[in-house]
Amino acid sequence: MPINRTPPPVALPLFTNSTSSESLAPVMMHEATLHQCQSAPDLSKIPTNITERKKRKYEGKADKGPVTLSTFNTSSGDQEFRFEDLMEKIDSIIVQNSELKHSVEVMSSKYDEFLGRVATLEAERIEDKKKIQLLEEKAFQRSHGYQFCWTANGVVYLRKKVNDPQIRITSEADVEKLKCTE
Repeated sequence: MPINRTPPPVALPLFTNSTSSESLAPVMMHEATLHQCQSAPDLSKIPTNITERKKRKYEGKADKGPVTLSTFNTSSGDQEFRFEDLMEKIDSIIVQNSELKHSVEVMSSKYDEFLGRVATLEAERIEDKKKIQLLEEKAFQRSHGYQFCWTANGVVYLRKKVNDPQIRITSEADVEKLKCTE
């Protein structure tokens, strides 16, 4: 199938200065064959006899002028009132928008402050939990005959004697295992 699907261009005859319908027939046939990709013929070359534009005369009463003017003034005043009302509402919305922006900024700063506090409290809780675990292990050490108890990198270690292997304590479950093995 060929890529170019448009029909070949049609040659147009040259026009004469006559105004007969036979001289306009090639233009009408050409317009019937126009496609979207082609443009209309140059209308300035087509002879015409139209010299004046005919306007339709006004057939109504002449006294409608003041009624139309008063109607226009009434609608103009109504439009002015609506415009002022619209401007007041827009100003109100602008004020509300600025208040909302301010409240969002305040809430955002409070939220950021709250997240900072939570992070600090979480770090303190983890540190306190490690201290409590160390104290519990020390109590366990004394009650079960372990000589050494220390922490390294947040992990508690126990050792019964100097040359014994170290026992790593990471949770309460490890302590329960030691109690069961004794």
